[in-house]
Amino acid sequence: MHSRTLGRTGRTVSEIGFGAWQIGGQWGRVDDAASIRTLLHAFDKGINFVDTAELYGAGHSETVIGQALRQWRGDKVYVATKAQPTVWPAPDDPAPPVRGRSLRTQRGPRPAPHEQSPFRICSLPVRNIPPVGRAR
Repeated sequence: MHSRTLGRTGRTVSEIGFGAWQIGGQWGRVDDAASIRTLLHAFDKGINFVDTAELYGAGHSETVIGQALRQWRGDKVYVATKAQPTVWPAPDDPAPPVRGRSLRTQRGPRPAPHEQSPFRICSLPVRNIPPVGRAR
């Protein structure tokens, strides 16, 4: 598995990540045990970066990832999660308010309104992921 440094964090993550939207179960029934086996297999093959969100199955994806991490005995796994905004910006808002890093401080020109994410950058506590000592 090829890896690279994640931004300026100094953390080394796999170039292939595990997208965990589907294990949230919002599109139909999922087998949590099969999802955990799949995550553990991915970790075993060197995937150490998991993408999830509070919105994926109303937190169910995060819960299943937490269960898999409790069973994992290998190297570190990094979990990137996103918190649902408390207020969604209007689709026609040319400059929705953001908390955290300003779009103007990022390299390159400011994105056009249609290229901006509808999500606000925020820091909220993540629910449903029990602390396991591996996700940092």
